[in-house]
Amino acid sequence: MAALLTPANAAATRTYVDTQVSKIEQIPGFEGRKPNDSEIISKAAEYIDPEDSGAAHALKLLWRIHSGHAHGLGWPQLLRQPEIVASSPNILYQRVKADPDAIAQAIDSATLASDVAFRLYEQRSASPHE
Repeated sequence: MAALLTPANAAATRTYVDTQVSKIEQIPGFEGRKPNDSEIISKAAEYIDPEDSGAAHALKLLWRIHSGHAHGLGWPQLLRQPEIVASSPNILYQRVKADPDAIAQAIDSATLASDVAFRLYEQRSASPHE
């Protein structure tokens, strides 16, 4: 069970987080700066699928599509048949929704990435003496 963050352990926790961020900043391609979310997803995709056989591309594509939805960009809607729910002069209002296939794709991507992350965590947290 994870320990609660208290004033007594806050400094140690902050030091740990700063150390982990420093390690991320040292990954080749980030040039010593904190990476943005898209760069982290790209690196994770490269790790998951180093041969770029499809899983990496799919993960990055889904990230971009769902990021576009989350930020209210219009282009992800171009990938679907729009459902116009109202209109006024020069304005169309459309409903944004996800069908079961889109939800399944997002879940599959998250499951794939989580599976690799958990395996990597188990590998790195194992005792070297076992």
